[in-house]
Amino acid sequence: MFLYRSLRHSALAFGLAAASAAASAAAQADDAPKEVSCEALAQSFGKTYFAFPEIKPGKVERLVSWRAACTEKPPKGDGNVYRLCQADLPEGGQVFYWLKTGVNNESSGYEICDE
Repeated sequence: MFLYRSLRHSALAFGLAAASAAASAAAQADDAPKEVSCEALAQSFGKTYFAFPEIKPGKVERLVSWRAACTEKPPKGDGNVYRLCQADLPEGGQVFYWLKTGVNNESSGYEICDE
């Protein structure tokens, strides 16, 4: 009888733990940043940063690592990198720009690279 109760309580505890983990994962998914394209991010930067340059349409790429960028410096700011982008400029050169997310904030920035 004791073994049966112990197994029943273990099964109940396991079920509650699984439900709690599923709820936690769903809550984290809701808190995750929304998907932002590099083109949309460039438009947003154009409104946010006074000196953000115009970019060539169709010449925007999403990067996986900042080391693939035209710059030799990593993105500045606190948080984890969420989006890395690079685009060609009409007058030559490129712009590398990024978005980082933290616990309670976002940070962003850009760097212009000459050819």
